[in-house]
Amino acid sequence: MVKNPFVDHLSRFIKKQLPAFLILFSIIKDKYAHIEKIISNKKELWSEVELTCRQKYQGIKAKMTGLAIRSFIYIFFTKMLFALILEFPLSKYFYGEVNYESIVINTLFPPALMLFIIAFFTMPGADNTTKIFQRIVEIIDADRSFETSIAFVRKKPRERKPILIFGFTIFYSLTFIITLFLIFEILNLLNFNLISQAIFLFFISVVTFFSYRIKQIVNEYYLSEKESILSPLFDFFFMPILSLGKFFSQEIAKLNFFIFIFDFLIEAPFKFIFEIVEEWISFVKKRKEEII
Repeated sequence: MVKNPFVDHLSRFIKKQLPAFLILFSIIKDKYAHIEKIISNKKELWSEVELTCRQKYQGIKAKMTGLAIRSFIYIFFTKMLFALILEFPLSKYFYGEVNYESIVINTLFPPALMLFIIAFFTMPGADNTTKIFQRIVEIIDADRSFETSIAFVRKKPRERKPILIFGFTIFYSLTFIITLFLIFEILNLLNFNLISQAIFLFFISVVTFFSYRIKQIVNEYYLSEKESILSPLFDFFFMPILSLGKFFSQEIAKLNFFIFIFDFLIEAPFKFIFEIVEEWISFVKKRKEEII
């Protein structure tokens, strides 16, 4: 099944349809005793869909915030560790001097870039909820396509022209070269040495990949996301960095040393602090209720 050439096509199709089914499943699970009444009345169905969507969006926002904080902490502290263990001593050894400006930029820019990227993420809104509701209505009432038509699946993979594939491969490779060339040229203007440049590229690519992963969580309940006019330009410059980020992240995941640092020395103290804050808020809330 996994090696079947149609699996990827089915996965992409299912992902596009999934939000409406997730919301419908959640309503059925929570309101099972009254589900017949709900799905037979559009007003009640809309009320449940709106409420469920709002709860899911809030959950996504909380999850996104948590992941953003964890990623920010991870990037910031590992960058400081890199500066102490690698960048500072290696620059001193190979170049006889340390460019403190490059170290400061290397330390502050990656987490700042992550915050900048995440700031542009938009949560699903009323328009998306309406689309989900309409799709659920179609699933329940109006969508008879599963009874009257056969889903179109290609029996043979679409024939690909070797010349075009070769041309696209060359073009895609050029995006790597152009993007990396621009980055290194800018860093040269800022007097970054080769070590600082390599570390900068490493963290920028990891930040881009983390941001992309967080974006996928935001998109979980988007029924359909329209691409902006600038999407092709974004893809041109960021796909190479994103690919590098995925590679670096997979390799880092194999290193138990970094996992130990993140889990025990970084994440655990922050979890403890958040638990104390939550307990304090709960305590104050109870005291307020007693007074009222």
